[in-house]
Parts: sequence; C-alpha cells; structure tokens
Amino acid sequence: MPSNKRIALITGSAQGIGEAIARSLHKKGVHVILNGLPKDEPGLSSLAVEMGTEYVLADVSRE
Repeated sequence: MPSNKRIALITGSAQGIGEAIARSLHKKGVHVILNGLPKDEPGLSSLAVEMGTEYVLADVSRE
C-alpha cells in the first residue's frame, strides 16, 4: 500500500543545526528519524521521546 508520509533521516540531530532542522520538519508533519554519535545518546533519547520518534546511533562521517 503506497504511503504519502514523508520520512527524513537527520544526521547530527542531537544539537545545533541538525536539531533545529529535525524540530522544524517534525512540526511540518514529516516523520523524523534522529541520528548522532554514541556520546549524544542522552540528548537524542530525550528528543526522540519528545517527538515520538526513534533515533539511530551511527558515525556517518566514516565509511
């Protein structure tokens, strides 16, 4: 079944510009998946609960 739901994976979403982008897209109805480094887990976890979404711990700067 096709879905019109938009989904975005936001890298660096634990703080700064990444967090602001995640919040903005979430307010517009986009299903946001958060991403950050393991050291960012407390912030990602809190933001994920607030937004009702999930997060993935991964360093996307490495191959």
